[in-house]
Parts: sequence; C-alpha cells; structure tokens
Amino acid sequence: MVKTFLSILALSLTLSLLSISVVTSGIHGFRSSKGLQSRTLARSPRSGAHESFRRVAANLSRRNQGSKNEGEGNGSQDRTGFIKGVNVPWGNGPYGHWLSKGLVGNWEAEFKRFDLISTLQAAKETGSTWVRIWIFEGGQGLKVDEEGRVISLNQDLFQNLDYLFHQAESLGLEIFPTLFSEYPGTRLFPVSDFLADQQANVMMMENAVKPFLDRYGGRITALELWNELDQYGNSNYYSTTLKSSGDRIPDWVKTTTETVKSLRPDLNVTVSQIYSLQASSSSNSYFQGLGLDFYTFHFYPDSVGVAEQLVPSSQLGLDRPVLIGEFGSKYDASLEDQVDLVRSVLQSARSNGYMGALSWLLGTPGQRQADCQDTNGDGQGSQNLLDCRGGKGPVFQAFKES
Repeated sequence: MVKTFLSILALSLTLSLLSISVVTSGIHGFRSSKGLQSRTLARSPRSGAHESFRRVAANLSRRNQGSKNEGEGNGSQDRTGFIKGVNVPWGNGPYGHWLSKGLVGNWEAEFKRFDLISTLQAAKETGSTWVRIWIFEGGQGLKVDEEGRVISLNQDLFQNLDYLFHQAESLGLEIFPTLFSEYPGTRLFPVSDFLADQQANVMMMENAVKPFLDRYGGRITALELWNELDQYGNSNYYSTTLKSSGDRIPDWVKTTTETVKSLRPDLNVTVSQIYSLQASSSSNSYFQGLGLDFYTFHFYPDSVGVAEQLVPSSQLGLDRPVLIGEFGSKYDASLEDQVDLVRSVLQSARSNGYMGALSWLLGTPGQRQADCQDTNGDGQGSQNLLDCRGGKGPVFQAFKES
C-alpha cells in the first residue's frame, strides 16, 4: 500500500531512442509508451540482492530434488540463503495512515521517526533480513478523482518512505513491500474497482504503481502485488463475497506482473494466499502460469504439532520457490505455545525447503499496553514478537535464537 516523487532524471540521448512500449493483454489493457524513466534515487540498484535471490531459488530447487546443501539447519541462514523476516505492515503507526493520509476516515499521517528506528533495530536484532510492509492499505497516500480513480500520490508518502528505506538499508534490512490488501470499492479501500474498471486500472498503474517503482524499484528485491488475493476468487477460503471477481483475478495478476517486469525486469514478483492448515492444498496453484517468480502463503497453525507437519515445499506441486510470508499463533495461544510455535515453524520451514518465513507480527518497541491483545493476561499479547510493553521477552528471544 504506497506513494510520489521529488525529481525526474532526464533521459540521455541514447536512452531517448529506446522507446519501450508496455503492452498487457486482457481486460485491463494497461499500456505505456513513455518508456522507462529514470528517477533520482538515494542508492544505486541492488544488483547484488537480486543475484542473491536467484541463488536462493537455485539452492532450494536443488534441495527439493534431493540434493544436500552445505550448512543446512538451524543457525545457517547466511549459508543456505534462508530468508528470516518479520512483518511490520503498518510500521510504528496505525493501519491506513502511518506513511501518509489515507482514504478511510480523515486522519493525517502518524509517522514517528524515532519509534521507526527502534522498530527496525528490533527487527535487526532478531536476525531478520527481510521486513514486509504494506503500501496502499486503506488508500494510504492516494489522491483520487470524484469517481475514485487515482490521479496522483501524496508527497509525504515519498518523504516518509525515503526515510524508511534509508534507515532499513543502513541496518542491512531488505524492505519487502505489499501494494494492496483490501478489495477496491469497499469501505476499507474506497477507490474505483480497478479489477473491473479498465480506466481505473490504467490510472492506478500510471499514477501509483509506476511512480512507486520508479523511485524504489531499484532498492527492493521482491514485490508482493496483493495480500491474500485468493480470498476474493477461491471458494475454498473464508470470503463469501465478491466471488464474481474470481475470473478477473488471474488476468489482473498476469497483466500487472507484465507491467512490473516492463519497468523493473529484475524484480521478483509474487502475490500471497490466505492460509490453510493443509499447505499441500495450497491455492497458489490458482496463480501458476501467470509469470510470478515465487509463491507465498500464510500459515497460522492451531498447535505446534501442525507446524511440525509442514509439508516439504517440493510436495506442493508448484513450479517456483515458496515463501511463508506470514506465520503466527492463534489469538488465544499461551506464552509457552507461542515460544514453541516460533521455534517449530522456523525449524520446519528450513528443513522442508522453503525459501524463508516471516513472523506476524514484530510489534513496536513504543507500543502501549492498552493496544495489546493480551487475551491470556500474561503480558505477551497475541501474534507479536515484542510483548505488550514493547519488551523483548521469551517469544522475541525464541525467534531471535531460531
């Protein structure tokens, strides 16, 4: 879910001769005849990071075929390429307006730089290398016309993202952005339904996605188009509304992936699926053949035993590496169960060939007791590594040591 730009680097005479037309098929028909415009970045493109991603994919592919990698097992993250990470979807602020003013309510951005630094430092302390954030949730950072079509991005979105990327990079952390979450045209995402409205999709791509990639595409290794997108088109999951959108979703994923690749050919693209206790029935098959570089599913087992039964990724029947983009406990899990689950999922993900696992959530060092879902009264709260006072208790330590 995210944001716009300060300056445009003039194209050289040579590049001006290279007009790149982005042609996407299907109902959305997004096209760009402007070519690839360079934007001023605070940092050069991270070719090393992209090469590292490719090594991870190759490593895991060999492992799934039965080859043994040197240095496998717990604590071997650096040698095997296993990606350990955390979710900080709304940073150190509230949903829908932590980076910029959103379209839900009338709240201004609540971006707290000091708290953000502490949050990123805590992520680094856990041994994480990836930090997943959401960009345009709740219409954050988007300016729309009277029909709800995106016309531009708020300037503070870029100012705050610039600061976020700078701080993350200074700590050696990779930002893993997710563009969208809620379904468009609903109360939580009040923009024109760009899955159905071709012109709205063109404007979303030109005025939101493209500016974001122009500015930050060279500073990320991977991009998630949509959080748990399959819930809107797969009847096996909990959503009972908007099922008519199902036939539009694969086309949108395919054409949007093509658009992203035309702008950043080296960017690794994915979408995430809503979790299932039976990962072997993963609906990522719904997204095969659409040009994605890896698949992502979310895993919230009810017990440690389920986590230990995480099937080898090679048994999922998928043609790309698989990331566990979110994992956590059920809401009323005890402190002891949360500790055991963190250790179990990370160990199982490593030994079963997944490219990585990202905990939901990190929490924030500055969070208040009143904001914590402390269902068991143990001061830990649900689905946070940090405890209800932002402390680094047993769950945080278990994740750090695993």
